[in-house]
Amino acid sequence: MQSGGCNAMPRADAKSAGGRLASNAGCGGAAADVVACLRAKTPAELLRALPPNITGLSTPDFGPSLDGVVLPRAPAETLRLGLQQPVPFVVGSNREETSRMLPPPAQIATPQQYEAAARTFLSQFAWPSTTVDRVLAAYPASSYTSPHAALVALTTDVRWTCPARTYLRNLAANPAAAVYRYYFTHTLDAARAPAASRFGSYHGLEFLYVFGTLEIAGYRPTDADRALSRRIQGYWSRFAATGDPNGDGAVRWPRYLVRTDSFLELREPPVEGTGVRTTECDTLEAALSGAGN
Repeated sequence: MQSGGCNAMPRADAKSAGGRLASNAGCGGAAADVVACLRAKTPAELLRALPPNITGLSTPDFGPSLDGVVLPRAPAETLRLGLQQPVPFVVGSNREETSRMLPPPAQIATPQQYEAAARTFLSQFAWPSTTVDRVLAAYPASSYTSPHAALVALTTDVRWTCPARTYLRNLAANPAAAVYRYYFTHTLDAARAPAASRFGSYHGLEFLYVFGTLEIAGYRPTDADRALSRRIQGYWSRFAATGDPNGDGAVRWPRYLVRTDSFLELREPPVEGTGVRTTECDTLEAALSGAGN
């Protein structure tokens, strides 16, 4: 699970999104056969009817849904209840997942703008106002290099970093399961990618290293970029072949332990670590527990 979440829309939300799509595409209640009408539309027409709103502040209308057939329950719930077979798992995320999805820094330049954007983001979860206040209090803009950086930290932790820890704990509850965590913190070289490097370890960046496509968009990879790419390809291929990413003289990747939150930090060179954003995730966990989530 790379930058992975186990999110799926409730059936009611999916039906509501489908209704908006049909109505906007001219296939609403007046159509004799709504499905046939939608299937006759071109991809461009469907995208105009319900543009994919993919931002760091909201959840898009497109995605898996709990239909009761393909997904009888939320994937996260399946992990909580335990897999039928203890298959090996790698779960990881990037340090600044949402940095390229959010409004630009110029629009999140003051504490007031930060709080407004953060509340917009948190409103999608339907948490009590007291919970929202507790979450915001854990991410004061003054604790970060900028209000925008605070927003990146909050949205990344809520959507990726802290849920990953929950998934890992549930998976590792089975002593027979081989579970591994990574935390990708490598960034593009600032001199060679002055614009993109400002986003840090953004969502999807690790794929360039997994697949060795570092020259994308004219980027000239450094020796460190190439070295990390070879390391990651080694870890991924060994894991795919054997269920264990270790071997071939690579830096040791420890199995995940709940008590230490052990992980491998993917930078050049990689290093073992314990505890990813522990204080923040503990605070979020406590806040959501108080909210009944």
